[in-house]
Amino acid sequence: MNTQKHYFLAVKLPETIKNEFALYTEKIKDELPFRRWVHREDLHITLAFLGYATEEQLHNISKIMPSIAKKYEALSLKLTTLNTFGKKESPRILWYGIEDNSDLYALRQDIFLECERLGFSLDKRPFHPHITLARQWKGGNFCEELLIPFHTMNSLFLASEFVLYQTNLQSVPKYEIIHSYTFKEE
Repeated sequence: MNTQKHYFLAVKLPETIKNEFALYTEKIKDELPFRRWVHREDLHITLAFLGYATEEQLHNISKIMPSIAKKYEALSLKLTTLNTFGKKESPRILWYGIEDNSDLYALRQDIFLECERLGFSLDKRPFHPHITLARQWKGGNFCEELLIPFHTMNSLFLASEFVLYQTNLQSVPKYEIIHSYTFKEE
């Protein structure tokens, strides 16, 4: 088994939104049969998946990210709709979207460029900010209409920090905060 630790940078969600999602997912679990539901403490908005990192890379991230964080005020984010990634008839991921936000996109771009400069090979697909709720559809053929009754969250929230997470696949929750980077105060 591969025991290398993997790392990623993500917007940390406030406790109020984590609590809302915990209640929300309890209500929809029976209606939307996915194999694994994300633990409330693991909810986040991924900015850059780094994969394996050397001690030197982790040290450099801890030196660079505070200056990026101080360029931004707390992000005002709004939930949009429930959606999926993967095959239409058997999705891999159930997620809740985040409304377009220029500061979120700029933050992601700043982080992305610095991580590439530090030698990380990052995913080049377009950025679609979202919160993953569940993985691996296990029901019959899936259709998007199944999601319509569950487009019930439209919360607006302030995110005050982003974090460096370490993945611990054998633990629940799976993600451990290694460093936090707080945005500048207004």
